[in-house]
Amino acid sequence: PATNSPMFGVVVGRIINRIADASYELNGKKHKLVPNDDHGSALHGGAGLGWAHRKWELTNSTTDSVTYFLKSPDGDQKFPGALDVSVTYLLGDNSLKMTMVVAADAENKEATPVNIAQHSYFNLDGHTAGHKAIKNLQTTIDASHRAVLRADGTALPTGAVDAVAGGPFDFHSVGKAGRALGDSWNATTDPEPGLGYEVMFVTGNKTLAQAKSSTTKPGKFNKNSKSSPVGCSVTKDGSPIRAARFVSPCSGRTLEAWTSAPAFEIYTGNHLDPKGLIGKGKEKRERGEKRREEKRREEKRREE
Repeated sequence: PATNSPMFGVVVGRIINRIADASYELNGKKHKLVPNDDHGSALHGGAGLGWAHRKWELTNSTTDSVTYFLKSPDGDQKFPGALDVSVTYLLGDNSLKMTMVVAADAENKEATPVNIAQHSYFNLDGHTAGHKAIKNLQTTIDASHRAVLRADGTALPTGAVDAVAGGPFDFHSVGKAGRALGDSWNATTDPEPGLGYEVMFVTGNKTLAQAKSSTTKPGKFNKNSKSSPVGCSVTKDGSPIRAARFVSPCSGRTLEAWTSAPAFEIYTGNHLDPKGLIGKGKEKRERGEKRREEKRREEKRREE
């Protein structure tokens, strides 16, 4: 199956999202991957049989948990070095917890980029609530820098960091997710912001290497408090902190995302259903693709 086909509930790796020009440089050595999107990028690891389409080994199971294992060999989708990957799903206290762990294979001597993600989608109001339920989600983004990474029309970051304080994407205090839908402020990677979220928020976290020598600890979150914690940073041992929290006022269900990465993306499945998030997805995608094609032609004419 194609690696850019809809993926529900899978684990995506080695790299979630896109790598520009399907290439990267690490320790002075350039690595070329196999592109698999319309813009020459490597999406979800690039062409080939990605982690999302592999058969994982069941290594452990209990009455309330299961653990799956995958060995990613050296050269997997053109990435160097072998990796051991495990994913555990735990049911308990009326909740589901998913934990992903990646480690270098015992024989691995090469550095390699790794950025995996759980590719699940949740409607906290329940499936029958429909796609409009997202509008009322109580949303908190624990991003100490209160900023997003600006992206271009190909969903790649430009390097610019935009402040969101006081704007529609400022969720440092609890706010309804729907307030930024359709906003004209171009912070999303989608040329049609009203289609949904595809936004990369800056957490302010240090890298894992920096975190190991850090003495900064994240602020404690009081679940009874109406305000969110300020000044988040990764812990001394590099363990994850909470990046975002979503609460359904209808069902009371809560979804939390924890990470040790310096940024994280919120994506609302804008291109998974012909109806889109707000009922006009197909037409908006067609218009957006037409504009992107016109922009590519214009850029090509300028280069000539």
